[in-house]
Amino acid sequence: MYHIYRTPGFILKANHVGEADGYFTIYTRDMGLVKAYAKGVRNLKSKLRPCLGDYSYSEFMLVKGKHAWKITNAIGLGNLFYELAANKKIMNVFANVFALLRNLLHGQEKNEMLFHHILSSYMFSKENRIRDDQVPQFECMLVLRILHSLGYVGASSHLYRLIDSKEWREDRLEELKHLMPHAVLEINRSLSASQL
Repeated sequence: MYHIYRTPGFILKANHVGEADGYFTIYTRDMGLVKAYAKGVRNLKSKLRPCLGDYSYSEFMLVKGKHAWKITNAIGLGNLFYELAANKKIMNVFANVFALLRNLLHGQEKNEMLFHHILSSYMFSKENRIRDDQVPQFECMLVLRILHSLGYVGASSHLYRLIDSKEWREDRLEELKHLMPHAVLEINRSLSASQL
């Protein structure tokens, strides 16, 4: 009898396998980074198909197979690609961030703060119209919060008050506008420390 693990997560990347199967890189709330296989998911009649596209936010039911995780079921909760289609610049931010996460994360490691930052930034961008002139601050804030939650940006940073917060507010984006040179330096320093 296999134990079924149930957790929300974001699909960071979907890969086609054979004619109809898929292999997915998922960042989950409860299990960290998971790479999982789903059989027949690309068939038109597959009930999983709508829940397993790139940038989907879904609730996943997973079992640990002999060689890999398998997705047994999924419930769609959202999809960044469709919901943010009207704001291509914000969609590009998430594409960049998901690529960064694929490079930063290795193995399974639960990090509730990291998951919260991804989810809350997604919800904020879905519920608020982020102006074009605010996009650089939004991206910097999200990347800084991700790096902070992974231990690359410490409490000594003068940006700490902005990045340690769990909430997203427009006035924080405006505040960061005046600190962008420092934010970019902090990001570059942190990425250099991570050896990316």
